[in-house]
Amino acid sequence: MPKRERDIEVTVYASGEYSVDRPINLVFEVSNRSKNPLYLLKWGTPLEGFKTDCLEISRNGKRIPFGGKQTVRSVPSPMDFVFIPPGRSRTRKIDIARGYSFLQKGRYRIGLRKKSVECLLVKPTLPVIARAYTVGTTAKHSSAKSGKGNCVSRLSINVKGAHFLVVPLTKAPVNKRIPKTSQPEKGKTGATPVKSTNRQAVAALVSEQVLPATGILRPCSIQGGTATQQAAVNDAHDNGYILASQALKGLQNDARYQLWFGVYLPARFNKVQAKLQAIVRGFEETDFVYIIDDNACDPGAIACTNPGDPRINICTTFFSRPPAGTNSMAGRVLHEHSHSSADTLDVRYGQAACQALAATRPDDAANNADSYEFYAGG
Repeated sequence: MPKRERDIEVTVYASGEYSVDRPINLVFEVSNRSKNPLYLLKWGTPLEGFKTDCLEISRNGKRIPFGGKQTVRSVPSPMDFVFIPPGRSRTRKIDIARGYSFLQKGRYRIGLRKKSVECLLVKPTLPVIARAYTVGTTAKHSSAKSGKGNCVSRLSINVKGAHFLVVPLTKAPVNKRIPKTSQPEKGKTGATPVKSTNRQAVAALVSEQVLPATGILRPCSIQGGTATQQAAVNDAHDNGYILASQALKGLQNDARYQLWFGVYLPARFNKVQAKLQAIVRGFEETDFVYIIDDNACDPGAIACTNPGDPRINICTTFFSRPPAGTNSMAGRVLHEHSHSSADTLDVRYGQAACQALAATRPDDAANNADSYEFYAGG
């Protein structure tokens, strides 16, 4: 009888060689091989970064201990889940040297400690999470499919690990050749990633590029307001995502970039790039809720939210803006998403003030929400 394919597959990509005391960037790709859309709990996986000892790393057969912080948790929140459609993947690049020590040269092997992950087959709202994680036991995959039980599935993971080599600091740090198998080629000292068709992830790894967006917008929820207002907010959500995606795709050191973020410096450019990526991924992975309620707004406010909060309050003045273009509803949605997903601040408002900020205090411009709104054309 043929072996059943696992529903979740984790692939690790590594460059051939890394140097001691330098970053060891690996790309982790989590793929949904099932026929169902899944909401995967990020806890204990590389998708959440270094919050637990989630990796199995060994050198010459001896396990490397975890040196990072351990996070103690109780019940997850909706933000702890990531949506993965059938046949699609989520990726994250991590410098594993931030959590593990690689001071000794040698050949290392890396995989994932977890043998299973928890997924929901329904949207992870607070009532669903409360029912799933505080009442009864975890439901089996079959009952979750039929909508019974707690709708929690514990799915086995198929892990495709990788080898890599850590060399003395004086040696060239990266072998950029990407072999096609998980075993080193004869005569080659460089380690290899596993076999995979995701060349974008490999390219991002070896060139230090930001990983590409998935291109899948998460639908939003809207509370309050009239039917016309709700339709306008829904359109602004869609158009805000388009603005953010196009801004990330077109980001380069040109006159437009310097107008809103100042003189080019590699570190600042990378920061702007990372924040745009966070905004786009927020649109793609977070269940945002727009609440049309003037009572939650300060006088004169257009919209408001908090860092990490998927709820965005929409004020009456929001609807006086045009749907698209400068100072539009779409631009304001992007502005609020930059607060929620990229931790931006309100340093300055308005085009003239933001341009002056870029010219005199470009580091502040890279943290300013309006600067991202105007750069994206909103």
